[in-house]
Amino acid sequence: MQSFECLQPKRRACYASFKEYLGRTGFTVYPDEFDCGSSKHPLVDMAAKAGSFFWAFEYKSETDSISRGVEQVECYSHWFDYVVLVSERCLDHTRSRCFWELTEGGVGIWTFFASRNECFERKNPRLQVPDKQKRNLVARRFKALESCALHSGVQTRLSLHDRFELQLR
Repeated sequence: MQSFECLQPKRRACYASFKEYLGRTGFTVYPDEFDCGSSKHPLVDMAAKAGSFFWAFEYKSETDSISRGVEQVECYSHWFDYVVLVSERCLDHTRSRCFWELTEGGVGIWTFFASRNECFERKNPRLQVPDKQKRNLVARRFKALESCALHSGVQTRLSLHDRFELQLR
């Protein structure tokens, strides 16, 4: 699993700003990349829960390839209710083949402006139809996360992430 600390400093700051943005807008954000196990693209940059729905966010910096994101988010649609590609640069729908591939698959396209800490929801996602077993795994991990948050008053050396990973075993 890619550690948050391994990211380049500028990308790490933008990535953290977007996670904070999600938290401020009512999402419960999974603390690390979400591991989808046996998928072709197993690591979701950010997973979140809003109400009873699970969201996958693929974060692309200014220098990341958007075309690679098309294949990634298609994999995530088998696990999550909503899938969004978040980019630090605007996708021009008149020139980008990727824009149409993403939106035809129901993927949302958001642009995050880290310097202003603002997000422009260019195209909202459509509800996906994830595989039932895979979605249940996502739900169990978030339930464990919520359970750990309720019991976080207990002093322990384990991180929040480590505690709920132990609960899943």
